[in-house]
Amino acid sequence: MTHTTVNAVRTSRRLVLPSWRIWIDIAVLTVLSTIGLLGFAVSFSSGLYLLAGVGGLVVGTAVGIAAASVRLGPLLTALVAVAAYFVFGSPLAMPAFATLGFLPSISTLSGLAVGAVFGWSDIVTLNTPVVAPDYIGVLPFVATWVVGLVSSTIATRWFSTHRRTPLSSLLALLAPATLYVASVLTGTNSPVQAPLRGVAFAVISLVWMAWRVPETANATMGSTTGALRRKLTGVGMIVAVAVIGGTLVGVAIVPNDRFVLRDKITPPFELENYASPLAGFRAYTKNTSTDSLFTVTGLSQGDQIQVATMDSYNGQVWNVSSPAPGSRESGTFGVASGRLAQPSTGRSGTPATLGIVVDKYHDFWIPTSGSATSVNFTAQAPGSSTVRYNPETGILIDTARVHSGQKYTLTIDRYVAPTPATPEKTAIASQVPTPTDLPPLIGAAAAKFAG
Repeated sequence: MTHTTVNAVRTSRRLVLPSWRIWIDIAVLTVLSTIGLLGFAVSFSSGLYLLAGVGGLVVGTAVGIAAASVRLGPLLTALVAVAAYFVFGSPLAMPAFATLGFLPSISTLSGLAVGAVFGWSDIVTLNTPVVAPDYIGVLPFVATWVVGLVSSTIATRWFSTHRRTPLSSLLALLAPATLYVASVLTGTNSPVQAPLRGVAFAVISLVWMAWRVPETANATMGSTTGALRRKLTGVGMIVAVAVIGGTLVGVAIVPNDRFVLRDKITPPFELENYASPLAGFRAYTKNTSTDSLFTVTGLSQGDQIQVATMDSYNGQVWNVSSPAPGSRESGTFGVASGRLAQPSTGRSGTPATLGIVVDKYHDFWIPTSGSATSVNFTAQAPGSSTVRYNPETGILIDTARVHSGQKYTLTIDRYVAPTPATPEKTAIASQVPTPTDLPPLIGAAAAKFAG
């Protein structure tokens, strides 16, 4: 007598529902994908990434199951999946730009298309937490949408027609494992519960693979019991090794030893393409000395307005430094929207809120004060990502130029000038830009004074 595993339940000539074994397979793959999704937490400023990620996983999985149940071909399955991506992506990935909060709009449709392609380069070149561009929330949605679609398709179509082997299990694990690795590579040196997530992923995978190995068809009751005992013992030993080994490795790896892409990639922002802040200084002091350039509310006695920080000097000219690839000496420029990244020296001072209205000022360099903690533009078009911020120097720059009538709100920590009595409380940078193109006279004088 042969043993046959029923992998599907036919409810009609057209509808084929997965069996209970397939449902367990789908549930396990969904749990593993969720563990991988949690790694994106360090890259985003709120839990909205979780809504997008879980939503994408549900949408992709549902499409895969439904397509297999009605036996759609590959082309129709792909078309339904893409349609579901754009319909459900609007409320899940870009709810702020959806019509009535849930219907697709021009902004959400374009954001879903652009974010799926360019979101990957944005997330590894922008400062964390990433709050802009507006389509950045599409990234976890599209990632889990693909993983859910692939995993459910393999489970409903491949598992139901092929033998249960370790190789087929490994094939199904590729999608959740890829999501897990992607969240690590696009994250930071401080991942979310790395040892716990890694051990959980390994243990669940091993137990599931062992459960999927079929028993022999002609096994007796005694041999079946013995095989089950040996299987449980083997799985228990492997799980114990995975737990102990994963915990030790997670503790042994210090944050600086982790490989993340953002540490290896220089943000694609060429500061040399923009004129120095000093280029129009004389025009402001001579031609527009009586004009209103911008109006600021919320200032207190002693507050100063700064346009840019000149941190580079070649012996003749002061300028804003542009760090070399891989360098972090003078900071890097990332897209600025909402909360701003914190400088390495930390922040100190009294919090304040400034309202700024641009009058006749027209330049790339955005006026700020103190140490800015957030910036919000009142009249900025949705999807705009032209504003960049360097947390180390406190420079805000608009690649499309600040224009008349533009309004924005700054929250800052007021700068407190150090006094001789409190030098130890003054935050200083740990490193400064490397001098370049210095005249020989300066080098000789420095060597002389240094002895």
